This record gives sequence, C-alpha cells and structure tokens, in this order.
Amino acid sequence: MFESYTKQLLCHLESIGKECPPTVVTRIFDFYRPKSRPPNLQKLLNEVFIPLLKVVDEVTLFVDGVEECEEQEVQDIIKHLKKLLDTSSCQIFISCREEIDISQRIPSAINIRITPEDTKEDMERFIDNLIEDMQSGRPISDNQSTLEYIKQELRKNAHRM
Repeated sequence: MFESYTKQLLCHLESIGKECPPTVVTRIFDFYRPKSRPPNLQKLLNEVFIPLLKVVDEVTLFVDGVEECEEQEVQDIIKHLKKLLDTSSCQIFISCREEIDISQRIPSAINIRITPEDTKEDMERFIDNLIEDMQSGRPISDNQSTLEYIKQELRKNAHRM
C-alpha cells in the first residue's frame, strides 16, 4: 500500500514539476537496485514516504478494505497511519466495515456511517446496469423471469459488497 502511495506521490511531483529531494532519490535507488531486498515498512515510511509528504501539499490518502487483513496487519496499518497523522499534514480516509472500529483505534477519527439503506438505490442501479451490460455481450439468459431472479438474489446479498 505505501509503495503504491510512494509511486503516486513521485508521479504527482513529476506532473507538477517539483523536484524529488535528492536524499529520497538516493534511498529509492538503495532500496530498489538490482539484487537488493525491498525496504521494511518502517524504513520506507521514514526515509522515503514521510519526506515526500513534506514536499507535496494537501495529500489525502484513501485506504479501503482494512477488514480483509489479518488482525496483526490491521494493527500495523493503523499504527503506521497514526504515525503519518502525527508527523505530516496529510489527511486519511479509511473505508472499512464497522468491526474494525477505527474511531476506537484512532480517537481523532470522524466516523461516517453508511448503512445498506443509504446505498440501496445505488446498489440496485449498479446491479441493473451490470446485468444489462452482461446481456449486451454474451447473454446470461433470454428468460426475463430468470434475469429478475438473478437481480433479486444479488440485491439480497448486496450488503456484503
């Protein structure tokens, strides 16, 4: 995740015509030269990512799917995100299921709860469009009641998406 963010920051720096700090360039070459091991997360954050954040203004990181990680990984992710919040001016948007309870893990977090009722219409439109797209390529079925049944089943389980 942080390697991806680093690449995005480097691309952004290039697109806005800002120089990457020479120390960061040196560390990237050290970390990723042939026959070298990629850095551990702590080194990547301290020696590349955080210095890059200081060069780029108004960075917002989007993190999704934390609940798909093992508990130890979740703890590590949260620990590193908290460090970023403490050491930089970046903002972080974390999207995950309630069982992760970000508000408890990061007390300064603002919780925005989105219920299945909030997304019901969007999910129905998404399912209808998906079925329609599939029908225009290689049709699922010519039977309208079968298609309606598929849509109903997808809608029933949409809360898991």
